[in-house]
Amino acid sequence: MEITNPSLGMFSLLPAEVRTMIWKHFSPQLHVGRSLPRKPNHLLQDQEILLTSRKIYAEVAAEVPSGYNDNTIIISVRPEYRYKLWIKAKNTKGVQWDLEDLPDAISRGFCDLPWHNLNVQIWIWAPYRKDSAQIICLYKKVRALVEILRGAKGFLSLWVVFGHTKNTSWFDDTQPQCSIENMADLLLWGGEIPGAKWDYEFIFPLFLQIRNVKMARMYSTEIFGGKRENLIMGKTFMKAQRIMRKTTPYRSRAEPDWYHSKQIKEHLDLLFMMVERILDLLPSKTANMLRLDRFSSWYTDKLHGNSPYENELKKLLLDDVEGHDTLSTMNDRYRIMRAHNPLSLAYQSAFPETFDSTKHPDIDARGWNRDAWHCVYRHGIPPLNGKETDKRYRKWSMEYNVPENGGEFVKLQRYFSLLIARNPALDSLDAKCLDFLD
Repeated sequence: MEITNPSLGMFSLLPAEVRTMIWKHFSPQLHVGRSLPRKPNHLLQDQEILLTSRKIYAEVAAEVPSGYNDNTIIISVRPEYRYKLWIKAKNTKGVQWDLEDLPDAISRGFCDLPWHNLNVQIWIWAPYRKDSAQIICLYKKVRALVEILRGAKGFLSLWVVFGHTKNTSWFDDTQPQCSIENMADLLLWGGEIPGAKWDYEFIFPLFLQIRNVKMARMYSTEIFGGKRENLIMGKTFMKAQRIMRKTTPYRSRAEPDWYHSKQIKEHLDLLFMMVERILDLLPSKTANMLRLDRFSSWYTDKLHGNSPYENELKKLLLDDVEGHDTLSTMNDRYRIMRAHNPLSLAYQSAFPETFDSTKHPDIDARGWNRDAWHCVYRHGIPPLNGKETDKRYRKWSMEYNVPENGGEFVKLQRYFSLLIARNPALDSLDAKCLDFLD
């Protein structure tokens, strides 16, 4: 028999129906839920047939439910905290990817999906009102997700759905839900920022950074009542849809209303600082775990590496963001974080019975390791203004300046010196905020 189609090679000797039967058995289970190959050299061994020719790739993609061929992806963001469980994504054929965090999504090529050819649905599930920290958890998850989406060229469609369940809702007594009622008590500067009271106001502004969506929708699965606050919520969603449809990039100088984008950025910066300050003091189990997650990911693979959180702190300082006690709060938070680091020599001198590295051979004590934190603080980090935190900090401080404990003082001094080095406007704050450097 003669090869009739060179692009198919020996497969051209088989009828199209037989080839279809073969492609349907093309082992998609080996990568379902784990990896999205982003470049040809990232393909697994069983996927190398995709590189044979465009014709074979097209035939395989048409039959294999691998996530390559379906142009609809559904992302679910839940309010509960789970260690190394960030979001779930699946296509309409049921293929699902469980993502641990933003670095995991980047390493697995999730960021490199052809978003401009995709219809994206994002379901943001309502937080449980009695666990006030769940809205903070949702904020952090959605914020990281938007970091991916705002880098896309665009979207065929983007639906942001505020979903509810039998036990959770975005509404409370026919008005928007407010999980954090004592917000003024948690913010030492005397109150919350405008436009950040209701739960949905923590979430929807994050999507204002996304542009070039051909069809944008933002809505709640619950019916709006007649109250003024509910009507404002509906109008806010409509305005967000119009912003996401804009074709000029976010914060682009070419954007006609660039100043409006600048206002969005300023609001998001203030919202970030407000959320971090609330998290410092919020008492709940979820808040304890979020504080642990924040401390354990302050750095990455080494003591003086970078992390998204540390980079955000530096950006706020170098941009000279006005409003609230940013530098002094960061200073206090940083010192408390160092007092809790189970891999520091000062910590091990102060609390020798807490962490035994011999029991955790997989943890490298020479660097920074999230698993070490989660081994020691299984129930999270209590509020930073509590007696337990204060007691730990004081005990750690006794070992703080001892030279044989690795020069903790020098490391701390270097950290904040670097933060303010490029911004002379912050020099006037040194005396008040960095008193420990005297």
